[in-house]
Amino acid sequence: MKVKIKKKIIFDLYAELSNLTDARRKQGKRHKIELVIMIVILSIMSGHDGYHAIGDFINKNIEELIVLFKPKKNRLPSFSTVRRVMKELNFDELCLLFEEWAKKNIQINKKEWISLDGKSMRGTISDNKRKFVNLVSLFCVEKKQVFSMGKVDDKSNEIPKVQELIEKFPAKDVIFRMDAMHCQKKTIKKILKKDSFYVLDVKENQERLLKKVKYICEYFPTISSDTTEEKNRGRLERREVSVYKEGLDLKYEW
Repeated sequence: MKVKIKKKIIFDLYAELSNLTDARRKQGKRHKIELVIMIVILSIMSGHDGYHAIGDFINKNIEELIVLFKPKKNRLPSFSTVRRVMKELNFDELCLLFEEWAKKNIQINKKEWISLDGKSMRGTISDNKRKFVNLVSLFCVEKKQVFSMGKVDDKSNEIPKVQELIEKFPAKDVIFRMDAMHCQKKTIKKILKKDSFYVLDVKENQERLLKKVKYICEYFPTISSDTTEEKNRGRLERREVSVYKEGLDLKYEW
């Protein structure tokens, strides 16, 4: 497995997952719900997001997973079992349980970067009109750990859910990093109430703000700048970052 994580942390979470409601019938139930969900979590952490990808993760790591979890008769859940469990899973219950576990096990430091991460889990709802669930989470960048997450039925509901996650976030004096969708005054107010900071993309959804930012970048002097270059997947990537003093009344509006 690509994921490097302490066994104690794995089994602390594993024990918490045993408290999830299991909607399956007792008859023919071969695998505990905590085993199935824990394997899904490890799969996603390894970059295997979809059901077929989770099946590949299980097949690639059969021996290691058996040694780690010691399942009954050395049998791991199949692709169809994982899919069935996830379809019947109460995501709100999972999110709440995970958040309580994270508060006990993940320490947030001052000035730590907290990034918004979103994933779609296709096939998690049986209703043909809604074939996937979106999960949004607050991700501790340096630790590479998810701290809290929430379920939204579609992307349009993501903004209030993220605002809720920020409001409930227990730490202060951190830096939230989010995309242009969350460049909202209400979101920023909630961040400032946490005595924290933010780095947000600005795009056409905030047209007036975008014009001001472009003007500042073109006509205001830079305070500092930095350039990095690195090879990524056979390409040379160049990144330039410049810092400008705020102007045009931005601090009063934002």
